[in-house]
Amino acid sequence: MVTNFWKKVQNNLTLSLVVSTTLFTSFVLTDDTSKAQITTPPTFTRNISAKQTFINADTGSLNSQPIDLQQLGIYPGDIILLERFGYYSYTDFGIESSGTINATFSTSNILLPNNGVFNGTTTARVPGAVDPVFPNGCQPGVCRGKIFYISSGQNLVRGGYNGIIVLVPVNARYLFVGADDIFYGDNVDSNGDLAVGISRVLP
Repeated sequence: MVTNFWKKVQNNLTLSLVVSTTLFTSFVLTDDTSKAQITTPPTFTRNISAKQTFINADTGSLNSQPIDLQQLGIYPGDIILLERFGYYSYTDFGIESSGTINATFSTSNILLPNNGVFNGTTTARVPGAVDPVFPNGCQPGVCRGKIFYISSGQNLVRGGYNGIIVLVPVNARYLFVGADDIFYGDNVDSNGDLAVGISRVLP
């Protein structure tokens, strides 16, 4: 039943916020804990573009849209599971099997203008960025200052991971999410299935 539910979510993602109110409890295996965690509804899903980012990047990139966590009933101190749905391609002729997306928490919804030049994966455009908190620890490379990776690697079979448990920091209200790349203008997600899922984790 749970498997069918997630397939339904993936097949019916839209450009707007989708709220699932199906009553169920599921077990999710995440790389940063190496053990099952129990999540409970509601689960929120937001589509993201394969070209979107919150870092300075090429002029073909798109701005990440801030996700207002309080509108989802999520507040500082809450523990949440973030996970990726769908895949994208780093080029307009490649196979859509890339699954790396990153994120940062912020105290405000302000995203400064893009300077049009990639100069590293930093939070220079997010003046309200704050350090995330990982109650179960975080593997090297997954946490990079105020930026952390929700998923990495092309797929689980090839050694990547998908899903990270994080505590919403003090004063954080917004979440910026983006694809991870150094050139965004040729990224492709032809079926529009790339999305981030947000679930509250039971204590």
